[in-house]
Amino acid sequence: MAALRGNAIPVRYVVFDDEGHGFASVANALRFYAAAEAFLAEHLGGRAEPAHPDEEIEPFLR
Repeated sequence: MAALRGNAIPVRYVVFDDEGHGFASVANALRFYAAAEAFLAEHLGGRAEPAHPDEEIEPFLR
């Protein structure tokens, strides 16, 4: 991640403090899927449904 940022490549690193590897929480999984859908739409083109307020990812970015 540091190498990407060092080369001015945008990075969105999502951390859920109450999760390990994978998702135990349905709410965290939905947040991740909404973020992944938005990322793919932005970088590959196409559409993405706007994230619901419960799917806000900003507080989990590092």
